[in-house]
Amino acid sequence: MEAVVQPLGDQVLVQEIQVENETTAGGIVIPVSAANRTDAGQPLGYARRCNVLAVGLEAAGIEEGAVALVRSRAGAKLQTDRDVHVFLVDAKDVLALVR
Repeated sequence: MEAVVQPLGDQVLVQEIQVENETTAGGIVIPVSAANRTDAGQPLGYARRCNVLAVGLEAAGIEEGAVALVRSRAGAKLQTDRDVHVFLVDAKDVLALVR
């Protein structure tokens, strides 16, 4: 039996949408992990594209089933039985909804 997680307060449960590696016109494959790095090798601040799975009662304006842009380093990663990336984030870390 799989546990059900219901966020409290202004928390939002999201599942990261996996992005495919990029291939250049010359056939070079650029992994997603390398595409978001500066010249010094440090990660850039970017947003993750996520599906909203559940919303706490105080998370105004965010609806279950929406696609959201979430700060890249926000939230707590939850352990799941499947190979999916699920995070519990604050509503303030949801930067935008994709419509």
